[in-house]
Amino acid sequence: MNEINVLPMVEREERVPESTTYDYDGGTDEAFFPVASTPVLDEDGQPTGYQRIKRTDTDKTLAIPKMAYTLTPYEEKVDILRSVVMNSVIDTTDMTETIKTSHSGRKLFVGMDFPAEKQAVGYKDDSVNLSINLWDSYDGSCSLIVKAGCYRYKCSNMMLIGETISGVNKRHTGEFVDEEIFSGVCTAIDAWKTERDNFELWNDTPISEGDAYRSLLKFTDKQTTQDRLFAKFREESDYSNSSVWDFMNTLTHWATHTKARKGSEDNSLNSQKDRQLAVLKFRNSEQFEKLVTVQ
Repeated sequence: MNEINVLPMVEREERVPESTTYDYDGGTDEAFFPVASTPVLDEDGQPTGYQRIKRTDTDKTLAIPKMAYTLTPYEEKVDILRSVVMNSVIDTTDMTETIKTSHSGRKLFVGMDFPAEKQAVGYKDDSVNLSINLWDSYDGSCSLIVKAGCYRYKCSNMMLIGETISGVNKRHTGEFVDEEIFSGVCTAIDAWKTERDNFELWNDTPISEGDAYRSLLKFTDKQTTQDRLFAKFREESDYSNSSVWDFMNTLTHWATHTKARKGSEDNSLNSQKDRQLAVLKFRNSEQFEKLVTVQ
């Protein structure tokens, strides 16, 4: 495990951030509703190997996973995340927290932004701050994911940072232990310390339109997305003096602000997560490293 810059787990103070925004859709009036699991039996009363995950306040079924699925309430995981963050070296002054659900509470997103952990980039009044993001689900469609990110003030872009496999990415099987989130936050802190130095390097590294377009061909095989991203890249760089920072902000704008297709709005949280992970994967690719090392 990396060097830990937080207090021992047993000494954590549990606090709710002063500024928390809630966004519940699909008729769910809160994220932390009571849940329970019951075995699914066949017509003879014998176990089927499946279980029913349900809300105990409404008896609504959330999922029918196999018995290997381990149910841990959202609230327990979010409380752990809050406690670790509040007792870490992260400056939590004026921090904000956003909690969103989708699919009637089956999916969860928690975003913590830390304005005091701010990093200026370049000379264009550009800056980013640290964020920590958590995704989870009751229907097994999304593993528990905790990753570091950053928020760009200039255009409200979100970007995940660190290695592609760093942070927490745990399937809902086996016993859940809070040290996994503890370790994920430690990794997030280390990723922030490393990546914020890279932002200035990206800003100082020029990139030609040709190299940008060739990189987009590696990023996605969808022609319409390539063309849309290339147009945004030219706009981002003001059609001159383009940098790798401009290119990355093009990708993060796409990941953050792409609207859900009509009829799939309920899946927007999951789609945004997938786009952000795609950008993170590209950031850690050989193609991106070539952009940064080109003289």
